[in-house]
Amino acid sequence: MRRILAIAVLALLAITGARAQTQTTTITIVAPASLGTITPTPQHFYQNTSASISLASSTSGFNAGCTALAGSTALPLTYSTTTLALTGTLTAAMTSTLGSLTITVTCTPSPLTLNTPVTLPNGKVGISYSASLLTLTGLSGGVPPYTWKLSSGSLPAGLSLSSSGLVSGTPSGAGSSTFGFTVTDSSGVALNLVPSIWKETV
Repeated sequence: MRRILAIAVLALLAITGARAQTQTTTITIVAPASLGTITPTPQHFYQNTSASISLASSTSGFNAGCTALAGSTALPLTYSTTTLALTGTLTAAMTSTLGSLTITVTCTPSPLTLNTPVTLPNGKVGISYSASLLTLTGLSGGVPPYTWKLSSGSLPAGLSLSSSGLVSGTPSGAGSSTFGFTVTDSSGVALNLVPSIWKETV
């Protein structure tokens, strides 16, 4: 279908003799988010003992693609979308030498993605309302935490949007509203949601 459409447009330009049109847009290039300070829990381990370890990033920069080395040995990790931490198990071989052990973590942020368009559940006048944009959009990737804000239009009277993406409040009048949102991850990457539709019923 895309190929047929492109041919049709080219043919139209040739027939009408229209001149080529040029327009520009701007994107922002940002540096990869820093992992900040990595804090292990616990911080002390007994020699020649296998034990679990949890790693936390001060910038919440971890993701499911992170890898780690305990010294020069691969340390398998599991990423938690709830705590944003990495967990793994140090083997007895990794703790065999008294002193300190260097753990090196490498992470590549996954692309920030979401599902659009978004239609919020309908609400009723005078009835408490709550809807999570994080859940409705299936937002994933990037570097949590995310920050949400209204980018176009306006929310219905009585409703507000929190920075965590929660639309809540008590609608005060019937009707429909169209509005757009922007979500930004902690590295500065942003995505715009196309206008969303929400209806109030009596």
